[in-house]
Amino acid sequence: MKLIHNYFSLGNILYWKTSSGYQNWIKQNITEFRSAYIKQQNTKDWDIEIDEVAQIEVDVEAINVSEDFTCLPDTVYLKDKYSNKKLSIIIVGDHYKISVEQGFTFYYYAAILDAFIKILAFQKGVVALHASAVLKDNKTYVFGAWRQVGKTSIILNLLKNDDQIKVLADDAVFLTKEGELIPYLRGIDLYPYLPIPEKYLSEKERTQRLFAKWLLAIPLIPKTLKTKLLKRFLLPRKNLAEYQNGNNNQETSTMFFAVKRNKTNQTIKNNISESAVKSFLGKSSYFEFTEYLDPFEKVCSVFPESGFSKLLFDYNEFQQKVDQAIGDNPDMAELNLSNDYSDLNNLSQII
Repeated sequence: MKLIHNYFSLGNILYWKTSSGYQNWIKQNITEFRSAYIKQQNTKDWDIEIDEVAQIEVDVEAINVSEDFTCLPDTVYLKDKYSNKKLSIIIVGDHYKISVEQGFTFYYYAAILDAFIKILAFQKGVVALHASAVLKDNKTYVFGAWRQVGKTSIILNLLKNDDQIKVLADDAVFLTKEGELIPYLRGIDLYPYLPIPEKYLSEKERTQRLFAKWLLAIPLIPKTLKTKLLKRFLLPRKNLAEYQNGNNNQETSTMFFAVKRNKTNQTIKNNISESAVKSFLGKSSYFEFTEYLDPFEKVCSVFPESGFSKLLFDYNEFQQKVDQAIGDNPDMAELNLSNDYSDLNNLSQII
């Protein structure tokens, strides 16, 4: 596998720009998508244009599909339930324009943009696996897993225990059809349960995490309120690209893993078939995509001829690109991890 190197790595395949009258908002974008954002590009052929605006006017002819979703054949309007601010996605010729009202919850906006990046990358032949990747001793290790299994916890534990580890991707691994890995690092919510090395935390962030832990322990506060308070005030975001992760230009060999919970509370390595890993990574990754596709499927259900239809694709097409990206004979292994991921000695020996 060849590792594509670029400080803003996705600039090799996606061209997008952000503009705003509010300078700090642009800085947030750069911080959130550190290894994806292009600061300047000598082209007018953008894939995505993003603009922060004071107000978005919803077209009077737009059809209300649900409480927070309205659309036209070439426009999607989304309402942020936390701030009541709006976001719109408009088809403009061959590219897309995303407008965001000032005050729109940033993590929600970031999730939407992340989804768009993955879909547009897929259109260009680049598949986003629901996986993470690390680099050690000039080898790239990609490990896929379902949600809540612990991909981020694994990464942070490895960073805590091994100074030679470099993180290339967290939660989304981009692979070209030639098997090239494109580094992709976004901000990580610093949940209290994550084993974050102290060197990555400021005094303020340590305090925020303590408050978050305290808040989660209060039984009488509704879960929805806890989530809202955590997201808006008590979960600082950290991008590991700030610590020289995600950047490397060496050619590497690759190992693919499927990470699953192990009820026996042990960490073991089992040989499994190449087809089993490909299927696992394909199914897990496609499940992630189904949520991203939902708004565009809604538009197409109301307007069958909508231009958003080209953003849709099926599982067979996706799985075919996963198979192609992983290649014919990768080195395969299955990793069964303990439930709390606190003892990674065996994992460190494998990686």
